[in-house]
Amino acid sequence: MAWIPDTFSPLMFMAFLLALTGIVGIVEASLVAVRRRRFCRLARQWDMHYHPHDVLRLGPRLAGSMPQPGAADVSVRDLMFSRDGDTLSYLLTVEYTVGLIHSKHRRFRAAASCEPVQCNSAAPLVQTFAPDNLPLLEQYEYLRALKAKAAPPDA
Repeated sequence: MAWIPDTFSPLMFMAFLLALTGIVGIVEASLVAVRRRRFCRLARQWDMHYHPHDVLRLGPRLAGSMPQPGAADVSVRDLMFSRDGDTLSYLLTVEYTVGLIHSKHRRFRAAASCEPVQCNSAAPLVQTFAPDNLPLLEQYEYLRALKAKAAPPDA
């Protein structure tokens, strides 16, 4: 390779790999920050609260109603939530693994759920999933539009 000098010592190689790892880490942190800002902005527009992690521990409760059989390692991120009267509403990203041994794939889908304020926190949550052919932010907007259609008109 023309870009690698002939006198590339192991120490130089290690320094190169460390620098490359640092650059990749900075890029990843920047992308995560941009994603969080976008979701935070959406939550503010929709009068909801945002948290990047599953602070309400919804992951285990959602695991039973996944759209694909055999979904494993279910977790929640980018959680938006609000209280509408006696109902808690959630918009969230569900991460899960599908497939067997060598064909495992991690999937990300937006989901919406709601429950009464005075609920049993151990009860499984029923969720509505957005179509998985949309980008993640558009999945959230799709679910928000579905929620707006289902809401009773104001008197």
